[in-house]
Amino acid sequence: MGKETALELAKRGARVILACRNTEAGEAARQEISRLTGNDQVLFRPLDLASFSSIREFAASVLREESRIDLLVNNAGVFMMPLRRSQDGVEMHLAVNYLGHFLLTRLLLDRLKETPSARVVNVAADVSSWLANIDFEDINSERSYNRVKGGGPEQDLCHTGHQTPL
Repeated sequence: MGKETALELAKRGARVILACRNTEAGEAARQEISRLTGNDQVLFRPLDLASFSSIREFAASVLREESRIDLLVNNAGVFMMPLRRSQDGVEMHLAVNYLGHFLLTRLLLDRLKETPSARVVNVAADVSSWLANIDFEDINSERSYNRVKGGGPEQDLCHTGHQTPL
């Protein structure tokens, strides 16, 4: 979905920054989108949403290089992974699917606010069908882990709460 969104924005003449953990895949997507649209304002920047330092580096480069941000699309995610922790010690679903997006949005928020009509779009699944609830007592899956529940509905519910004030 992220690549299709970027393709559509590039077709409309937008300056697009593709953020991707995998450098080869990100650069290949950039080249393909530029070729298909004729838009030479499609850029690639490395970003690992499981790493707070990577998120901070990415945001700093965007703030240095971009005078405005019209749209931030938080789309990346992981699903049904075995229990794994990020380099920051956070359960991987929580790190990538929610905290990474939250931190990135927070770091770019002032620049977004400077741009009239700027938008933040958080892509999420249909939370209501999962009847999600967040176990704040075990949010980092220290006591129990369910790779299906942790991989989607809890983070989607977080996105819903995060999106409302934006």
